[in-house]
Amino acid sequence: MEKVIPLYKCIYTVNKNILDLICSIAYKCGKLTTLNMSYPKAILDANETSYLLELTGIKISQSKIRALSRGEKVADPKQANAIYKLLSRLSSFDPNDIASIEKFEKTYFVDGVPNRMAKKLDDFPFQIPPHSKIDQLLKGLHKFFESKDGASSPLIFATLSFFEIISIAPYSNSNIILAYLYSKAFLGKYCGVLRQIPLAKLLSRSKEKLNESLQESASRGDCTSFFSYFFELVDSSLDELAHKGVKKTITVSNKVEGMLEKMEKGKFYCAAELLEMLNLKSRLGLHKNYIRPALDANLIIMSNPLSPTDRTQRYMRKEK
Repeated sequence: MEKVIPLYKCIYTVNKNILDLICSIAYKCGKLTTLNMSYPKAILDANETSYLLELTGIKISQSKIRALSRGEKVADPKQANAIYKLLSRLSSFDPNDIASIEKFEKTYFVDGVPNRMAKKLDDFPFQIPPHSKIDQLLKGLHKFFESKDGASSPLIFATLSFFEIISIAPYSNSNIILAYLYSKAFLGKYCGVLRQIPLAKLLSRSKEKLNESLQESASRGDCTSFFSYFFELVDSSLDELAHKGVKKTITVSNKVEGMLEKMEKGKFYCAAELLEMLNLKSRLGLHKNYIRPALDANLIIMSNPLSPTDRTQRYMRKEK
C-alpha cells in the first residue's frame, strides 16, 4: 500500500525544473515590466473573483462580473463583493503579518468565521491537522516567513504559503481563498506585474492537476511536485496576461469621446435620447460603436447593471 504523508508534514526542496521555471518567470516579468503595458485591472479582478467563487462551488453571472468591474456591489452572492474588495486592496495585504488573517476573516466571513473543528473536510481526501494544532502551525508558518524574509525569494513564499494554507485548512470552507490571497500578495512583492496575473482562472481550469500534484507530494512526503505545478501556473499566467494586455488595452474612439462630451454629468440617458443627441438612427450602431466601447472602458455606468438588456436601461457618464 502506498504510504501517504500528511501534507502539512511534507518537506520542500528545490530541483532543476523549479529553478528553470523561476528563471522563466523572472524573464517574463522583466519583459512585461519593460514594455510598460496597460492592463484593465478592474476587469481582471472581477474575472478572478468569479473563478475563485467557482473554486468554492459558487456560480456568478457575466452581468454581475461586469458590475463588479465597474465598482458596483452585487446582491448575490455576497461573497463576490468581499473577494473583489480584497483583490482591489491586495497591495496593502501583508502576508508576513499574522494579523492579515484576521483582516481577511473580517472582510470575507461576514456571517461568522467557519473555524474548522472536524478532522475531515468534504472533497479533500488528505489528512489534515487537528483543530488544536491550527494556530501553532499558522504561527510557525509566519515565523518562517519572518526569519527568511530577504533571504528567500517571494516566489518560494508564494508557493509555500498556498501549499501550507491548503494543508492546514483552518476553515471548514473557503481555505483556497486565503491561500490564493497569500500567494498573490507574495507574488506582488516579487514583481508588481504578478499582482495582475489570472491565477484563479488557471487554478479553476486545472483543478484535476492541482489534486494530482497534492497527491504526488503526499506520496513522496515532499511538496516539490506541487511547487512545479504552481510555478507552471504562474508561468502560464504571465503568457495569458501578456495576451490580455494586448487584447484588452482599450483605445477610446473619437465617437465615444464625442458622446461623453455631450453627456451632462450626473444625468442618465436612455437609448432614444442618445440617438437624438448624436443624430443617429440605428440602435444597433449606437450600442456597437458608442455604448459598448464606453462600458468596456469603464467610462459610463448603467442604471440597471444586473440586467444589461433591460428595455428601460439608461446610461450616465462616470465621474473621474
